[in-house]
Amino acid sequence: MTAAWLVGPSVHPEPSSDSGSHDHGHHHDDGDSESAVDPVCGMRVERANATESGLYRQYKGVDYYFCGKGCYLDFGDDPGRYLDPSYIPSM
Repeated sequence: MTAAWLVGPSVHPEPSSDSGSHDHGHHHDDGDSESAVDPVCGMRVERANATESGLYRQYKGVDYYFCGKGCYLDFGDDPGRYLDPSYIPSM
């Protein structure tokens, strides 16, 4: 398996200095219409950047956005794994 950093650039924004927490929620829509949470790694991504980069996928009528090609490909291989409530995203 190829490391995610070898297969594509990440499109997530630089971390904010005002928050030390990381949102690891599984639901794609956190109320912020401009960003979403990557269901594979838990990173916050800008929806427009992910869509423009082809790092967007619809699964069972729900839109998901990804920080990089590795997460995009992993999700495509087994969406159920990453959407299972017991899955804990990790970077």
